[in-house]
Order: sequence, then C-alpha cells, then structure tokens
Amino acid sequence: MVMLGRGGREIWSGAYGMASVELSVPSQPQLRYKLHSSSKSILAVAVMRAVDQGRLDIDAPLCIYLDPCAQTWGAITLRHLLSHTSGIADITNDMVDGWRGDIASTIAALYDDLSARPLESVPGEVFSYSNFGFTLISLVLEQQYDMPIHDVLRVEVFEPAGMVSASLESPPETGLMYDGHRIEPLAVPGYNGRPDHLQQAYSKMYVIPGAGGVVASAQDCISFLHAVFEGDLISEAALADMLTVPFPDASDVYALGWVVGEARGEPAYGHSGGNNGFIAYLQYRQTDGLALVLLSNRGFTPLRDMLSDIRIALDE
Repeated sequence: MVMLGRGGREIWSGAYGMASVELSVPSQPQLRYKLHSSSKSILAVAVMRAVDQGRLDIDAPLCIYLDPCAQTWGAITLRHLLSHTSGIADITNDMVDGWRGDIASTIAALYDDLSARPLESVPGEVFSYSNFGFTLISLVLEQQYDMPIHDVLRVEVFEPAGMVSASLESPPETGLMYDGHRIEPLAVPGYNGRPDHLQQAYSKMYVIPGAGGVVASAQDCISFLHAVFEGDLISEAALADMLTVPFPDASDVYALGWVVGEARGEPAYGHSGGNNGFIAYLQYRQTDGLALVLLSNRGFTPLRDMLSDIRIALDE
C-alpha cells in the first residue's frame, strides 16, 4: 500500500497484492497494517505533548519519572532514550521470555537483573538502537498519565491527529503469550518467506507497545504527519527540539524518535519499521509538504529499492 498526501488528505494511492491470501482479500486503503518501529515517531510525539503540558522535562533525570528506577540509570534522561544513546542494554528478548501481561509487571519482574547490569556506554556518547529504551518511555507515560499506554496514545495522539482507525496491538486477554494471528478489526495478517512461499508471521509487538505496536491505515499515517508538521499537535518549540539530532557524534541522522534525511536537498523526516511480517515507512518532505506512506504485509519487501523508485517517479 502506497499513499501520498498533502494537507492531511490523500492525493494519490496504490493498493497492490493481497491483504489476506487465505481469505482472498485484496489490499485496500482502509485496511490497517502494523507499523513496527515507525511507531517510535508516534511515541516521540506523545512525549513532546507531555513536555508542552508541563508533565515532563526530557533533560531531567529519568528516575524522577520512573518508579522503580535502577541506580545505574541516574545520569540517563528521556532525551537519551529517545535518541538511542542511553547506554541501557536492549533486553527486548527478555521482555518476550518473561512477559507478565503488561509492560509494568514485566519490567518489575526483571528489575533485579536490570539493576545488576552495568551500562553499556556513557549516556549520550554511543548510538545503539534500542526497542527497550522506547518501552521504558511507554512506562514513563503510563505513570505520568496514570493510564495504560494504549489509552495515552489514543487520547494524546490518535484522536487529536485524526487517526480514526489507529490502535496499539492488543495483548492476550489471558495475560500469557499467544502463538498465532490475533484477529482485530480491519487488521491484515503479516507474511514472511518469499513471494512464491509465504509463511504467516506472528507478531508480539504488544510486548514493546510504544516501540513497535501501532496498527494503522495509510490514511491514519497521512493524518499523523499532517498533524505533526502542519497542525497544532505539538508546539513549534517541541517540534524543533524533536527533530534536532542531539548527539551528532553518536548518530548523524537520528533525532528524537525521527530519522533526519533529505529530499531535493532539504530536510525530510520519517521512520521505517518492520522485519516480522510487515514493512512500514513514513516520511514528510519539508520542501513541498508531501507526506509519503508505504505499508506492506510482506516482511521481505525490498523497502530501499521501492523507495528509490518512488522518489525517482516523484521527481520526474
């Protein structure tokens, strides 16, 4: 699914292939895809909303907002987490293995192990991509708003941004892990393998909700990009801060939940996502206000090749 938008509205879209092979359902614009790591940009906006509201200071010590908080994390800030420079080990696999039904309970169960682990680097010095860092941010938001991260994102981002069908991947009601595809309204299944031999993928993004759990349609994503860059979802100061690369020696492209690139020699902002059954890409071009969204439920989609072709076509 490819969609271009301007001013928050679709100006062109193309739906290709089958959304569900088993049910013979073709791809359609209203269907919802898992965004995986593109969700990080959405979580970053929720953080900046909290900054605008005076709930958070992203340069204050993390332990002011997080309870419990390991002693080794004393120098870490939300800015470090948002820019993947915290030095905290990425224990996403431990989260999966030790899932207790929600992120708070799971992290609490792992707290002794987390407290005993030294940092892998000095905060702010080394870029190391971390899903767990964004999972900690989700927990901070839960504690600050006193509601589950599902509700925080719904109230603070989805609804004000006009993302009418967006949600977070739902965890199993039993509190245990599930194996198999969970059926949710208008949500397509994901596939791995290769074009002539598909294998259904079973995502567990509910374990790292703010880091990868958003499920949304292409129009939801267009609406989100418009609300961030052309609306009043966050203040101009918060937007500028969010899009500034804070530690250029550590990473020259990653700001706060957003990747800074170029289009026609001008800044363009976005984030890719996926690997298990889904590929996603969101980008806003500053030159002309063009929003680009690419969503696929094939984990082997050649994203870079497709983006190169799309950009060539747009510039012709």
